[in-house]
Amino acid sequence: MVLLLFACQGKKEGTTSGNDDDNITAPADALFQKLPASESNIHFATQFQEDFFNNIVRNPNFYNGGGIGVIDVNKDGLQDLFFSSTTGECKLFLNKGGLKFEDITAAAGVAAPEGFKTGVSIADANGDGWSDIYVCRAGLKEGDHRRNLLFINNKNNSFTESGRAYGVDDPPRATTPTSSITTSTATSTCT
Repeated sequence: MVLLLFACQGKKEGTTSGNDDDNITAPADALFQKLPASESNIHFATQFQEDFFNNIVRNPNFYNGGGIGVIDVNKDGLQDLFFSSTTGECKLFLNKGGLKFEDITAAAGVAAPEGFKTGVSIADANGDGWSDIYVCRAGLKEGDHRRNLLFINNKNNSFTESGRAYGVDDPPRATTPTSSITTSTATSTCT
């Protein structure tokens, strides 16, 4: 009962609620500093669209998220970022240097809005020296929206979905992609 009383009290002046992290200042000697999206141009929030099949009651992994892959899309030495969205569109951000990024999702062809994405791996799946993106999908409903995706790097900031061609589009109920890459073939599974 005492806990309930304290929880219902209003916010005291000069304190933060814990949800308003814009007002939190890192120590001067901190290794990392918060960089607002307005400066980095990284605008992403994983989307959770609940329905009869996709909800926490039927799927205990529903709120796990799909993960982030670090990739050098164009071999410029800068680390680009691929964000996997559980039930919405994934995003690919090209690093322009100085912690500034450009959203190239549409041009790259990697949005993958369908399906329930559970994980991402970055690897050179076809042995051409360029990193590719493997996205694991799952879900309770049968169908092609559960098939895993392999985006092969076209070497021009775009990708071609080739999971079926490489034999890695299996539709298991999985949560994490793992990859074992050889020179010219890819063997990937989701666990």
